[in-house]
Amino acid sequence: MDRIETFSEFLATQNAQIDLSVFAINLLATMALAHLLAVVYARRGSALSNRAAFGRIFVPIAATTMLIIVLVKSSLALSLGLVGALSIVRFRAAIKEPEELSYLFIAIALGLGFGANQATLTLLAFGVLMVFILLRRVDSGGTRGMSLILSREGTPPDLDRVVAILKQASPSVALKRLDHGPDRTEAVFALELAGFEAVQTARAALMELDPELRFTLLDDAAPGSL
Repeated sequence: MDRIETFSEFLATQNAQIDLSVFAINLLATMALAHLLAVVYARRGSALSNRAAFGRIFVPIAATTMLIIVLVKSSLALSLGLVGALSIVRFRAAIKEPEELSYLFIAIALGLGFGANQATLTLLAFGVLMVFILLRRVDSGGTRGMSLILSREGTPPDLDRVVAILKQASPSVALKRLDHGPDRTEAVFALELAGFEAVQTARAALMELDPELRFTLLDDAAPGSL
């Protein structure tokens, strides 16, 4: 019984004081970098979802993660309680693109790093990641990354002929998603097109193949991209 009381007293007294000025600086840095991450994702990401809307959650996720880490560090008893409390949380939001998950992990890592008061290491790692992301998206050979959405009501399109037409206009064609139902078929392709003439050529060939096709072309690089 004495051991239990001693352990309880130990947990109650293991409370570290939080330096509010350091906490405020780290919190502002976390939020600023998370906002920068959201801007880079919106302008340089390749996911077909609304990237700007998805990026808005990066700041609260990073800030909340940092707060949890700071609280866990400040009290051993609180850390044990958080383990039990967080174990009942289930995150079941649908992540359709692996890229979305990678950016979420970066936002969480920002909160973890600044929450653990490892500002220099976090800044260095974040800077390296941003440079890698920006360099990876540099255009080469005058081509631009495009997402082509083809949809048709009723009878599905002939995908083999569609791909053959797209390959005539683009050096790189990849099927990213295919949704097929009894009344509607939708296919999403990733392309590289060199200018407006290539777009018009592909569009004319697709309309000649099937006039019922619905044609939507999205530029992966948003206007004003970095």
